Amino acid sequence: MHLIKSANFYLVLILSILLGTGCADNHEKEVKAINFVSSQIGATKAEISFTDYKDTDGRSMHRTTLNFKELEAIPKDYYPEQITSTAALLYLKQLDKDDYKDVVDINVILQIKPKSFEKTYRITELYEAEQYLSIVDKFMVTSGDNDLPGVKSTVDAKYITDSSLVNILATIAGIDSAYGKITHTTYTGFHFGEAEEINEPVFISWLSTEQEHSNLTTKYKFVFSTVSKKVIYVSLNENE
Repeated sequence: MHLIKSANFYLVLILSILLGTGCADNHEKEVKAINFVSSQIGATKAEISFTDYKDTDGRSMHRTTLNFKELEAIPKDYYPEQITSTAALLYLKQLDKDDYKDVVDINVILQIKPKSFEKTYRITELYEAEQYLSIVDKFMVTSGDNDLPGVKSTVDAKYITDSSLVNILATIAGIDSAYGKITHTTYTGFHFGEAEEINEPVFISWLSTEQEHSNLTTKYKFVFSTVSKKVIYVSLNENE
């Protein structure tokens, strides 16, 4: 699984330790993690901080904040949350569970002059996102192998009929036939939200693929029901 990738940039990294949580030496892994994430999303300056706060029940909570500065402009076809979600998950994947066992959430800030965007992700949400992305992995692998039963196991038949699925697979097969097999898949963000059409919460993920014999990039969008934990909508190169 690949997450968003861009050219390497010189990184000025500031480590901010707040509320007496420790010294920089105690957070070497976290510094390496944000360093890596910054190189992937094109941030030339980043700051990481660790804070404590109280929840509504008065319990002590631990938060990690990733503040990315001096970013390249976000592409027109990207939502800022695609970058923040990718950054949060990519950061977590650089660490062992023991490294963040006391952390409840990760706050991600993007500063793109003159605007900024901020989003907080609970660790449990990031775990859940990984589970959905593993299903997307299975969809992509089985569709590439023309494994209809395998693909059907990932989708909700209530929303994606057999005929609709056949059409989706035919479109993917047509791209493969014209431009070669997929050589690279890049996950480009996710979002937990609500679908008014079905009146239930959904998980949305985006990814792009590159083909063997072309510079063509195909952009996929997957929507999951968080009830059935299956795909209820798939689109290719959809204009949103």
